[in-house]
Amino acid sequence: MGGVSKLSSTGQILTTFEFKTDALIDTYCSNIAESPNKNLWFSTNEGINIANPKNHTIRYITTIEGLHSNSPVGFYYSPANELYLGHTNTINILDVNLLNRQITKPHIALSSLEVKGKPVQQDVSQEISLQPDENAITLSFSSLNYEPASKNQYKYQLLGLDTSWVDLGDRHMLSFTNLAPEAYQLNIKSGNGSGIWTDKPLVVRFTVKPHFMATWWFRALIGLFIGGLVVGMMRWRVNALAERNRTIAERNRMDLQIAELKLRALQSQMNPHFLFNSLNSVQNYLLTDRGIEGAKYLSKFSRLVRRIMENSNHQYLRFEQIIETLRMYVEMESFRFNHEFHYEFAIDDNETLLDALLPPMLLQPYVENAIWHGLMPKEGEKKLSISAHIDRNHIYCTIEDNGVGRNLTPQREGHISRGQEMTKGLFESLSRKDSEARLAIIDLFDASNNPVGTRVEMTIPIEKG
Repeated sequence: MGGVSKLSSTGQILTTFEFKTDALIDTYCSNIAESPNKNLWFSTNEGINIANPKNHTIRYITTIEGLHSNSPVGFYYSPANELYLGHTNTINILDVNLLNRQITKPHIALSSLEVKGKPVQQDVSQEISLQPDENAITLSFSSLNYEPASKNQYKYQLLGLDTSWVDLGDRHMLSFTNLAPEAYQLNIKSGNGSGIWTDKPLVVRFTVKPHFMATWWFRALIGLFIGGLVVGMMRWRVNALAERNRTIAERNRMDLQIAELKLRALQSQMNPHFLFNSLNSVQNYLLTDRGIEGAKYLSKFSRLVRRIMENSNHQYLRFEQIIETLRMYVEMESFRFNHEFHYEFAIDDNETLLDALLPPMLLQPYVENAIWHGLMPKEGEKKLSISAHIDRNHIYCTIEDNGVGRNLTPQREGHISRGQEMTKGLFESLSRKDSEARLAIIDLFDASNNPVGTRVEMTIPIEKG
């Protein structure tokens, strides 16, 4: 840090003005004067520096503003607000009032534009249209003036994301990544060393198009489709006994809609056996004239498939969303198996727990296995419990059933085993980063050493805040 102090005749420091040495155009000062407005004037070999003690800014004037040379041998600040500068064989007289009125406001221009790391030639006066995968943009810009680049200041505002202005200092490049589908307007301003900013910002308008599954018309189509299912089921039930031909036509229409749901369901992350068994259950309701139950089941199934389709677009989901989807799935299975088993969820109401980001299918393969291979083969009371709590930086999950146990259940290849293998691989990777990460499958036995169920325990590390 450097600066200048004003002393009294007795040597007492009256005021001190500090500045960074790299803010001066030249560190050699041959003359110092104070103007009536308390600004400090320094004469250097590279021009005149004007320091404002109020805001700690420094402005400079050179031959560009009319100096005979950048290194006057001396100067005098007159009460008439004029600066007399002595040069070799020449005297400059600067009218400071006129100098202040002639301050030129800086202009800003775009230097380059890149989309996903590739240069783009684009007229920025026209709106830029970006595809969904082109959601990363980099811009370079510059201030059009004669000041050094280090004296220029920049700030920006990205409407569509935030309305506030963000200071960039002297950085003249901006990058935005993972932009959500939206219409944006980027405003960039530049300021000079005197603290004067552009009247009109550089404006760049661009739009990131949404994926077709996120468009309003696609969502409207899905909503209409699901709404049509519910309305169709109710109409089918009301008119089933009144007209046989109408019943047959309605049944055919429902079969077509179910076939379309099968095609959509095949694209999801869920077990295809569960999906087709669920749809066959709907058809069984229709064939046995149990339309109301079928409509309820189909409505639940449609919501679950829609949730799975939405989840499949994300690598990670909030734990609360994972539990909601899992709850819908267990409810569906309970409905499909005529409520043969009881289930409960014991999830702590903890904001950190519910907001934690985890892979969507982390728990479901073990819940499916507990229902299909643990509870369904069992006679008598059947229970399933799912619990979760958080302790510091780890989530502790437990999935427990009182089924027949693993020893009495034949292992099947397919969706569940693949899901469990993927989860085991994930925990192996996690354990390399966090020694407390753990996946344990525990066989439960009674006092007579008879199998009485299975417990799955997971210790899942989460990112530290």
